[in-house]
Amino acid sequence: MAVTKYPKEIFTNIKTKNGGAQTFSVASNLQFDEDKPLAMMSSLSRYVLTAVEKNSSGKTSILIGNIPAKLVPAIAERAKSVLTNTINVNADSSEVATEKPWPVLERNKKICEALELSPTMGNNKGKPFWSIPAEEIKKYREFLGKNAEKYPKNKEIINKLDLFLTASKEIQDKCVSFMKETRSTKDRSTTAPSGELIIYESGTKPRVSQKREDGKVQVYNIKIAYVIGQNYPFNVTITNYYAFVKKTDTGALNVQGNSVCDKVSSIVRMSELDGLAFIKSMEDDAMAYKISFYARQLKKADELVKSNIEQSKKNAENDSDAYFSDF
Repeated sequence: MAVTKYPKEIFTNIKTKNGGAQTFSVASNLQFDEDKPLAMMSSLSRYVLTAVEKNSSGKTSILIGNIPAKLVPAIAERAKSVLTNTINVNADSSEVATEKPWPVLERNKKICEALELSPTMGNNKGKPFWSIPAEEIKKYREFLGKNAEKYPKNKEIINKLDLFLTASKEIQDKCVSFMKETRSTKDRSTTAPSGELIIYESGTKPRVSQKREDGKVQVYNIKIAYVIGQNYPFNVTITNYYAFVKKTDTGALNVQGNSVCDKVSSIVRMSELDGLAFIKSMEDDAMAYKISFYARQLKKADELVKSNIEQSKKNAENDSDAYFSDF
């Protein structure tokens, strides 16, 4: 038999990143619940997400997080809902946006157009440029300029921003004022969608099996989001760090915030098709698992029911004997 290095891997996405490489993979780790056959999967069933980052100098970091198998159907439905709403909003945008009036001075139109764009990263990510101070716009333009050769598509954005930044302050103020009056927050929600739509967020999850010599436990957080307006809109963010974890009287695990150290994050950016394929791979795997074992599990459930009935009858007979033995 051939040796397979990753026998439970169901999805892989590999791409170059900042002169290095990034590998994102999903492994299936599904288990039975012996006490609940028709539940099919135990609470330990999960999909293991791994992001391997290798930078240009050869340094490698590995980040890991788990998604409970029971949540996959809901995550898949949420992803479909987000995409449907995004498509509908974009359709509305293309119809309505052309109806917006532009300044009377037609030669200022292209200067104002730059303000309808939004940064795709940084503290102002998703905000329209007309709502951002000019100094922040300059900083973002400088950032794009440094990577212009690496990302040719940014040149178009740079050119538009330069038109605005090189205009007189009077023209800039007129453009900003015009945008605030005609591109209100309410209007943008239907005519110029932007921002991050959360599909799934795990919250803080300790991995108690991964404990260091100093007693600190590995903790992870996973966030899956759809970022409107990006070329690679599906973003999977995995964060790992170490911290002391305390078990409460109720059995809950609390992370001691002041003990957090060695925090590392990785953002996996995927196209719309790759993002859907990633979620669909988990959904299909879980469904195939259930279909493959359902007949066996149903038979086992029936046997347990019969066994329980027989045991109940025996208990009743024993109770009856005990009662009459008192006479």
